[in-house]
Amino acid sequence: MRKLAVISIVCALLVSATGCSGSDDAAALKSAGAGQPLNQESQSAESGISQGEDAGVEASSEASLDDASTNGDSVTESNNTSDSASSLYEAFKQGSGKVKYRKTEGDRFFNASEYQEQVLTEGSSYTLDEIIGACQKVDEMLAEGTPEATFTDIDCGQDGVPELLVDIEFNESSFVSMVIKEINGELVLCYDQEHGYRTALIVNNDGTIEISGSSAANIHGEEYAFVDANGDYKFFYGCEETLQLMDDFYAYPSAVESATISVEGLDGEHIGIHMYYFESNVETRTNYYQYFMINDNYEDVTTDADYDDSNAVKQAFVNAGITPYTQTEIDKMIADKKAEIGYPD
Repeated sequence: MRKLAVISIVCALLVSATGCSGSDDAAALKSAGAGQPLNQESQSAESGISQGEDAGVEASSEASLDDASTNGDSVTESNNTSDSASSLYEAFKQGSGKVKYRKTEGDRFFNASEYQEQVLTEGSSYTLDEIIGACQKVDEMLAEGTPEATFTDIDCGQDGVPELLVDIEFNESSFVSMVIKEINGELVLCYDQEHGYRTALIVNNDGTIEISGSSAANIHGEEYAFVDANGDYKFFYGCEETLQLMDDFYAYPSAVESATISVEGLDGEHIGIHMYYFESNVETRTNYYQYFMINDNYEDVTTDADYDDSNAVKQAFVNAGITPYTQTEIDKMIADKKAEIGYPD
C-alpha cells in the first residue's frame, strides 16, 4: 500500500498540494521549514533507516584508550536498543505484541473522538487487532471492508533508532496511520490519525508529517508536524487557503471571535485569503489572516502597494477588526515556530 493516505481532520482545515504560499512565497516557506512537496512518497521499508555517514574525522595521536572504550560502549548500547525495538516491533506485527495508549497531543484520531474513553484507556496496551477493533467502533465507515496493515521502518529525528509506521487500510477511502516507538522496553503510540476522503497524509522517513486536501473547490489547506527522536508529537503550523471571494468572508481570529469582511466594492474574483495557525487545537489557537491578489490563472501577483494603508482590501480587513499580515511577517512566525520546536531542516 502506498504511504500516501487520506485523513479526515476534525477541524476540516486542509490544504492543496501546491501549499498555501503563492508562487513567489514557496521558497520562503520551504526555507522557513515547510515540508517537501506534498505529492512526494514517503520512503519505503526496503530503503532502510538512514544511518547517516560514517564519521570521517581522524583520531588524533593523543586520543586515549578510555575514549575508545567509551565510544565502543555507546555503539553497543545503541545496537542493543535497536535489537530490542526490532523484536518488539516484530511481535506487534505478528499480532502478539502490544502498544501502550498514552492519550497525548499526537492522538489525532482516538483522542479527538467523543467515543475515545469507550474504545481505548489511557495507560493500557493493545494488540493490532484490538486497535483495529477500536477504530471500527469509533467510525462506522472503518467497519466496511477488510482491514490490511502495512509496516514501514522510519527514523524520527534521524538518530539511528528505528520507529514503526503502521498504515491500516480499512477500505478504499478509509485509513488510519500510526507512529509507534519503543521506549523503556515497551511500545508506545506516538501519533495516530484517521485517513479520509479528499485529503492526503505523508509520514516521511525522518518523522515529519504532511497533510493536504480540500474542503471545497476553492478552499484548500495544509498542516505540518513531526514526531521527534523522543517520540513526542509536535505541531508545526497549518494554513487554509480560500481563492476568490464571491461573497462576504467570515473570519475567525479564535474559537470565540468572529468577523465579517465585506467584499462590497472589491474585485473579489482576484482576491485570495490565507489563514495561518500554529496550534493543533481549534478551541485554543489564534488564527492569523493574510490576503493576496491573484490573476485569472490564480497566480499570486501581490505587490507592496497592496498593503498600503489606503488600499481598499486592507481597509476591508481593518474595518472588520481583522489585522492582515504580510508574507514577511508570516514567514517570521513560521521561522520562529520552527526554531522553538526544532522542526527538522
